[in-house]
Amino acid sequence: TIESATGKILEAHQAGSFTKVASTAVIGDESSQWLLSLGANGLPVPNMPIGTIPNDTLVLRDGNLGVKGVKFTAKDGEVIKDDIWQFQVGKGQKIADIASPPSHDPISSIGRVLGDRKVAYKYFNPNTIVVAAIEEATSTLSVHLLDIISGQVLASQ
Repeated sequence: TIESATGKILEAHQAGSFTKVASTAVIGDESSQWLLSLGANGLPVPNMPIGTIPNDTLVLRDGNLGVKGVKFTAKDGEVIKDDIWQFQVGKGQKIADIASPPSHDPISSIGRVLGDRKVAYKYFNPNTIVVAAIEEATSTLSVHLLDIISGQVLASQ
């Protein structure tokens, strides 16, 4: 660790003494985001304080072939990973991108008035993600709307 103002070395470690970070997950909302570092085994890096482990279901990419919802719990001073759900794209497809709604997005209207004066209400669920999968052989794009709590596919096209 280096003090940014003076450049003084505060703490030094042997090279290779830390667990390598295989992936990260963004935790929190737009006002307070931080990165959760995950090792090759999918668990948070060992020097992570147990009190900072998130209680929510986290969505992690499973390579280019799917996504999964995981939950971390602390038991006897150790962090345990539970796979809650898993979503795999179709054969020959790979994930192009994953998108989620912004947490600060204000709702301007809850519905749309139709010509016969009925109201078509909009579906609001902040716990959703959109998974875009491509199949290069046929130049096809598939779009899947997932509920991140249950892993249920809400819509697919």
